[in-house]
Amino acid sequence: MTFTSYGSLSATSTTSINDWRSFLDMPRTTPRWRGITLPLELRLILMTTAVVLTLVAAGAQIVSVVEANAAHVGQQRHSLASSSTVADSWQPDGICYAASTLPAMISASTLAGAHTPGIREVQPGTFRTCQINGLLVPEPAAGVPSLGGQVILVSVSQGWLWAYQDGALVFANPVATGMPYLRTPRGTFNIGFKESNVTFYSPWPRSSPFYYSPEHITYALHFRYGGFYIHDAPWRQMFGPGAQDPHTTPSGAVESGSHGCVDMTTSAVAWLYNWVHLGATVQIVA
Repeated sequence: MTFTSYGSLSATSTTSINDWRSFLDMPRTTPRWRGITLPLELRLILMTTAVVLTLVAAGAQIVSVVEANAAHVGQQRHSLASSSTVADSWQPDGICYAASTLPAMISASTLAGAHTPGIREVQPGTFRTCQINGLLVPEPAAGVPSLGGQVILVSVSQGWLWAYQDGALVFANPVATGMPYLRTPRGTFNIGFKESNVTFYSPWPRSSPFYYSPEHITYALHFRYGGFYIHDAPWRQMFGPGAQDPHTTPSGAVESGSHGCVDMTTSAVAWLYNWVHLGATVQIVA
């Protein structure tokens, strides 16, 4: 093929180009770049090269996408096969785990059975309710008392009572302390006397929002002048953190904290009543 300036092409050199001209619809005026004139043949070669390179790049991209999809499908198949193997080999461990380790109020009926609600996985992703024998006892945020002998520690915020004998924990149970405006006093006190089968009468008149009807108390441990006791409260439904403030019980009733005493279930106070001696230390912390 002979390359000449436009207008001086021989008939032999332009015969095949004319055959392409109607398809390419090329303009008659040859463009110039920086003074360089490109013959029609060279433009055809450049365009053909560009088309070929574009097709090659598109083909490479398609191959890459296909290979990536094939690899992804392979990984999915391997994952499904692994999951199937794990599911086939999985066996329930038969262990009942606590449904929640967060502090929460506990009902009197739960305390009576001395158990903690839990959950058990019977098959992958399927759970059933269960019960853990005994209570999950929290650690006192204030730490273990450093005093020796018998010490009863009460945390108002945690809603729990711990009993120690020479620094060793011997008993623990949730409690309900004083309601708003009648908070249980903080500080260090001593068991002054013990009473059983007594009746508490309200020091507030009937017109007072704090009035309560006469209540029979089975066990009472007096720890501070002014009528502050650790005693049983059979009328109460909930114990633990938050029981000192107004709350709704499982039965739909609304109850609040005590009038300043430390309320417990009858069985819990019975244990303390038989264990504690007069003069034992009572520490009440926030």
